[in-house]
Amino acid sequence: KSLYAGGTGGEPELGEGSPKAQRVGAVLDRWIASVRSTGKFGDEAEAEAEAPCVLMWLLFLKAQHLDRLGHHGAALAEVDLAIAHTPTLLELYVFKARVYKHAGNPAEAARWVEHARTLDLADRYLNTKATRYLLRAGRAAEAGDVIGLFTKDGPDRESNLYDMQCMWYELESGACHARAGHLGPALKKFAAVEQHFTDMVEDQFDFHNYCLRKMTLRAYVRILRMEESIWSHRFAHTAACEAIRIYLQIHDSRSRGASPGADGSAGAGAESGGALDEAERKKLASKAKKAAAREAAKRSGEKAANDAAVAKEASGKGGKGDGDKRPADEDPDGAKLAATETPLADACRRLATLHAHSAGHLETHLLACAVHTRRGTLLLALRAAKRAAKIAPADPGVHLAIIRLFLKADEFAALGPGAEASSGAAAAGGAKDAPALEGGTRPLAPAVRAVLDAQRVLLVTADGKPASLAECNVAFSRQHAGVSAAAACAAAELAVALDPSKAAEAAQELASKCPLQVGACDLASAIAVHALLAAAPMATAAPGAAAAFAERGAKRFPLAAHFGAPAPAGDATTPPAGASH
Repeated sequence: KSLYAGGTGGEPELGEGSPKAQRVGAVLDRWIASVRSTGKFGDEAEAEAEAPCVLMWLLFLKAQHLDRLGHHGAALAEVDLAIAHTPTLLELYVFKARVYKHAGNPAEAARWVEHARTLDLADRYLNTKATRYLLRAGRAAEAGDVIGLFTKDGPDRESNLYDMQCMWYELESGACHARAGHLGPALKKFAAVEQHFTDMVEDQFDFHNYCLRKMTLRAYVRILRMEESIWSHRFAHTAACEAIRIYLQIHDSRSRGASPGADGSAGAGAESGGALDEAERKKLASKAKKAAAREAAKRSGEKAANDAAVAKEASGKGGKGDGDKRPADEDPDGAKLAATETPLADACRRLATLHAHSAGHLETHLLACAVHTRRGTLLLALRAAKRAAKIAPADPGVHLAIIRLFLKADEFAALGPGAEASSGAAAAGGAKDAPALEGGTRPLAPAVRAVLDAQRVLLVTADGKPASLAECNVAFSRQHAGVSAAAACAAAELAVALDPSKAAEAAQELASKCPLQVGACDLASAIAVHALLAAAPMATAAPGAAAAFAERGAKRFPLAAHFGAPAPAGDATTPPAGASH
């Protein structure tokens, strides 16, 4: 019954298990053949003839089934047949874009969803979809123009979107800037999302007296309950996590001797991965400061011109909105946010919100462990690692966090006894953190070392017994061999961190033996493996490993742009209806 509903335009439930998936595929093939030959679902004489559009819906349904199973090429072939049958159905073009998105080709996905949008320019849903896909394809300027079609007229489009609290756009735009390496604009977008939630919390006070006076007690209770959990909303969680990742990137870039650019992007030192001496570091910092000053002056001039245009437009409307004049934004592109002197302390402030409202998310504790390991507050890192292990003990990210934590502890222990710079203020992530907490290596206090040693025998194990870090990593790799690409990637990365002389061996083994079959490897894991092989020290020790893995990846993900899928041909916005992929 569910499949019949899908074949006539409903919403079916497709099974993901292999036996059920095969049966579903067989039923769909039988129905398509029957409708093509007789116009009916069955061969019985009393069966009623179906409408002509049923064949198109069946092809559409089969394409969805194949896409769910990861057979993206076959799904595209089916949706092309459906488009050839009914080229005016916009949902087919949107779904074709979705298949390309799942296959790892955001440029082609944006091309098809933009084509669907041009077929109905008054459709706000298609406008939103096109904006999302353009941002995921890295075309931020075009995405801004598309979303601007449904905002107020005028040059201050970003302010209109901010006033409407259009958080999905800010999150997608921030992620787009982060992928491009523009850390300042990315932080600005994520900070805007956090500000929206702060405004919502503050706005609740306007309702207290009103609700009590009007005796709308049920609505009052609902809003109180909503405010209690508002910071656990997925938008707030995503914005905080992405901002923390950017702050970690800024800290790591500086620790390698790189100097962020005027827009917060990583400098040449970060790309090369080499460490600079103190003189070169000061020279780079001076250049970056001058470039930031020039960029700030340029932006201030552009902002003044923009404000003048907005004021002129308001005056042309008879003075409307004179009471809603917005103060000038002193940091429109987030350059000051990216130039922070204390990125880890800024990350800790967001961690406090995540701990309070998103403690059930594995991501919260993995990020907390990463931040506190870099800060050198190892007891806080240990607490985060234990909470993460309780949520997902076999997760590769948890294994990475635990081994990195005790690697840092070994570095500290090599310095001899001392006083660890952790405190109550560090635990709270307050603004009074000392500069020493922004990374570095310090001796451990005896009490801290004792706690770490006691927990080490519980967390660092092999076959259920206490083991060294290397033995624990080997046991983890053996346990997940052939079943998880993410686990293989984590084990190889840690093998090199534990013993840099094994970089060539680890790279060759990862490139040749990393599992790529369905169920063991998704596209994100394959890209992570390739990025690890293409970066130092593996790229230096085994120069051909990344190319060899890319060959395997291209066979497993033939449509993925990361592994060299061919670029779309023809007009990017108006492909011919029914064109083949």
